[in-house]
Amino acid sequence: MDSIEHFSRRWNTWEPARIARLGVIEAATLCERLAAGERQDLACHLALCLVRGTLAAGADLEISSGAGQMFETYAEQLLEGREEILADELATESAVSAWISYPVRSGRIAEIGGLLALRLRDEDPARADELAGWLVRFLASQPGAAHPVSDSYAVGLIPTGLAAALVDKEAARSFLRSATIWLCDAYERDHLGLASVEATPEEEVERLLGWALEWVKLERRRESELATILLDLACALGFDDLYPDIWNDIEAVRIYPRVLRLADGPDQFDRAGMDNGLDPNVDFAEGLDEEEPIAPHHADSAGIRLCEEGRAWELLAVSSAVRDRHFYCALKAHVAD
Repeated sequence: MDSIEHFSRRWNTWEPARIARLGVIEAATLCERLAAGERQDLACHLALCLVRGTLAAGADLEISSGAGQMFETYAEQLLEGREEILADELATESAVSAWISYPVRSGRIAEIGGLLALRLRDEDPARADELAGWLVRFLASQPGAAHPVSDSYAVGLIPTGLAAALVDKEAARSFLRSATIWLCDAYERDHLGLASVEATPEEEVERLLGWALEWVKLERRRESELATILLDLACALGFDDLYPDIWNDIEAVRIYPRVLRLADGPDQFDRAGMDNGLDPNVDFAEGLDEEEPIAPHHADSAGIRLCEEGRAWELLAVSSAVRDRHFYCALKAHVAD
């Protein structure tokens, strides 16, 4: 995923006409090669990166919509045997590697399924509801989907939670509660905390599994993008009872919710955008009954124009492509719809 996103940065600076021609051809060719290797998940990721590239380059709606359709094609391929996926015992592998691969695999399936369901809401509501219903059953059968192994996988909870809430608010609430327990367990006592978005796969594994091993010398991490996303989802979905529970649990284990504050311009789509800034400890309100905004980044203007144009899904695509940011206005837009 990191290699694909890094490759796709070339599209950010291209002129719209070049994206429409060469960019789409490049993406389509590479997606077909990935799909031929049975990596439809990576083909989906590349298509999402193309959505990001079209927005960064200022390409017109037709081009970004085509990139979204490319994602839809490979997401449908990935989820073609949805009922078989439900029956797949993803967690029964005996190898130690399954402790990592299982939550990654189940989380990515849920993320892509959620993105597809949300994309289909306007053009085919019945299909969207069917897919969201399947996702609810998937979350019930695969608890690993609520166990992101690092902050790189935290953004995957956004489309998963939003799509589940389309058909079953209680399932979405249960999903967020399970993810909160997982998060707090990773930060309590002698645990090292989950790895950051910038971490290598080696550090992701060491932080998750190596806290009791003497040869692991990592310092304990307090910051967490996952904490921010859990609070933002509970807020956007209006879970008045769950939000303060999440806030209290995060406070109890001294986690610092962290978020990238995005500039309202090209840098909001750029992994290295210089006008973006980090808030290392977001000042969230203790409850949803307090005066809005509940958190400072909720008032940011980045992404607002696209939401007003009915293109909030593209912001979710950017988050899933880049992994280190999300747009609160996009969460609210999907709930409002």
